[in-house]
Amino acid sequence: MLNAKKNKNIMKLTFLILSVPILTFFISSCGQSGPLYIPDNSGQINFVSSEDKNLILENKIYEEKFKDHKQK
Repeated sequence: MLNAKKNKNIMKLTFLILSVPILTFFISSCGQSGPLYIPDNSGQINFVSSEDKNLILENKIYEEKFKDHKQK
């Protein structure tokens, strides 16, 4: 009986020791909404519209599709 009580207390203590750092790291990382990105010119931040993103994506697809033809 005494051994079971001791094991229960050890389990509670282990749970607390493991959960406190995990919870602390989780809470401290909640402030960042996306990946950390440091641009070349950190003094200027440019926002890309969805139309520009589509054009960039289409250009990349086009380049990938026809890069073999350019090499020949």
